[in-house]
Amino acid sequence: MNQKMIHASIAITACLVSGCERLPEGPITPDGYRPPAPTQENVEKMAREAIRNMVFIEGGTYDMGNVVCFTDKQDELVEKYQIINIFCETEQFPVHRVTLDSFYLNKYEISYYQYDLFTQTVKRSFIKQDFLDPQWWKTRGETLEAVIEKFTDFRSNKTPAAVDWFQSRDYCRWLGAITGLPIDLPTEAQWEYAARNRGQDIPYATDNGKQELGRNYPAENDHNLKTIDSHPPNPLGLHHMSGNVSEWVLDWYSEDYYTRSEKMNPKGPAMGTRKVKRGGDIDNSPSANHTFQRSSRNIDYTHDQEAIKKYDFIKEGNASSSHGARCAIHLAEPIDIDNLKIDLTRPAPDSRAEWLATKDDQATTTK
Repeated sequence: MNQKMIHASIAITACLVSGCERLPEGPITPDGYRPPAPTQENVEKMAREAIRNMVFIEGGTYDMGNVVCFTDKQDELVEKYQIINIFCETEQFPVHRVTLDSFYLNKYEISYYQYDLFTQTVKRSFIKQDFLDPQWWKTRGETLEAVIEKFTDFRSNKTPAAVDWFQSRDYCRWLGAITGLPIDLPTEAQWEYAARNRGQDIPYATDNGKQELGRNYPAENDHNLKTIDSHPPNPLGLHHMSGNVSEWVLDWYSEDYYTRSEKMNPKGPAMGTRKVKRGGDIDNSPSANHTFQRSSRNIDYTHDQEAIKKYDFIKEGNASSSHGARCAIHLAEPIDIDNLKIDLTRPAPDSRAEWLATKDDQATTTK
């Protein structure tokens, strides 16, 4: 990863605890972006639009995992999809059969517009970019003008929001609370099933299963974040299932989980310390961003001492702009969007507080 992209990827700070003091002036970015006003009209409009953008995905059975490597179909698939290189990581095996109920998945990643509206409505802190702090760029020997040129359009209404697992899940669950729908992050199995156009042997989540750089995927050496509706979607209508931001899913991570996965609607291990990310991001090699790729990050990312130690400029409390998410509706029935009732009095979940309480309970039990 080059130094420029490390700076852009790590320099995001967010307050995660409900009730922390909100920045009164709002986030200011080089392109003059201002967050939307948290009016009832704006929130209701955003919520309905988010539900309208949910794609219904009919359930089915598929072989989850890397169906290219070490199979009798490898040569055929390499030729069909013009695969240049595909990583055959142990965590992508064994290939195992999974059956899923129908569900909905948003065609877009969570945007700054949506997340900023959420944080203002529930009175939580905005995501703040450190690179707009004069101290941040002065210590790097750069002028403010250079920083502005480098990061213009980094944040906009349609830029994917830089969220950690807690933040992304809180937004999805809050959307579910105010709409009365079972909305949450997708499971890992749901994510892969959708990226592969209902579980087909498709290596890249593009419109044709191939990576045509500059047309359906960013050009070579283009490491800039794209708006959530850029590039053609995959056949299900889902944009950027790979190569923009890596996307959080519900599941705890375990390298050997595929050896013991449930066959029906798997939801990952019962416990863990890391959460699964899917889809790869702008800093990964294009050939690495395939539909079978799995990665993970410590759930308590804002206190990830490994990352803080690795990058001398990162501060405790930082998150990464290469991490995002999209929401799913865990429902197999039709939704009457026009008659959907929006109730803004319902409280927002606090996933981090719930997780900390669970940790405390486990610690008490083991004493």
